[in-house]
Formats: sequence, C-alpha cells, structure tokens
Amino acid sequence: MSVDTVAVIGGGVVVSTATYYLRQSGGEVVVLERDRVGSGASRGNAGEVCPGACAPLPAPGVVFGSLRTLHRRDSALYVRPQPSLSLARFLVGFAANARETRFAAGVRALSELARGAVAQYREIAADRKSTRLNS
Repeated sequence: MSVDTVAVIGGGVVVSTATYYLRQSGGEVVVLERDRVGSGASRGNAGEVCPGACAPLPAPGVVFGSLRTLHRRDSALYVRPQPSLSLARFLVGFAANARETRFAAGVRALSELARGAVAQYREIAADRKSTRLNS
C-alpha cells in the first residue's frame, strides 16, 4: 500500500526539513500549522539549527543557578509552584542528570544527531536556489 499524501503538523524548521525530503521523494505534503510557518519554537531560536551548540539543558551547576530564579515568571526556567508528584519526579530526574558524566554523554548524543546538519542545509539551500532560477 502506498501513501500519496502526508499531513505534517507544525511549520518549524524540523517539520519544514522533513517536508522538503518527503516532497523530494515524490510525496504530496500538507502542512498543518496553527499560525504562520516559523512562528512557534523555530521563532525562538531564529529558525537556526546550531550543530556547534550541542549541549543538553541539565548541565552541571544549572540546578543551583536556577534555584534563585525558579519562582520568577520572567526567568529562563520558570516552574509554577504547585503540589505535583510528576513535577517533583521531573525535577529530581533533571537534577540527577545534571552531573558531568551524564552531561558529557548528552553532548556526544546531540553532536551525533547534528552531524551532517550543515551539509544538509547547504543541499536544501542550493536546491531551492536552482528551483527559483529554473522557474
């Protein structure tokens, strides 16, 4: 059974890249986005994929540094005070992963994911440029 049309949800940089490759393979793609393409999470990082900045959030020292501002709504890491077992589990797990060895393992994993990102970006950019020139 073949699929002729695929619906993707979201219009950020990751989904846009997946859409590009789906279309390259001959598929028709429908993008479902609640706002403008690139207006969500990709807007927050300017739509950039930064393979050189591969660092997991639970870095050594981040827990103690964040405790001072955790309650402030304008802080980088805000947690609304509430009794929550799942939140407590998350925070304990986050703190447990903010060790040097776990951080180093995360950097290696994220670096592996990012490998080839610049080459793929250049491939897409070159294809888009040639498509515009040939239109």
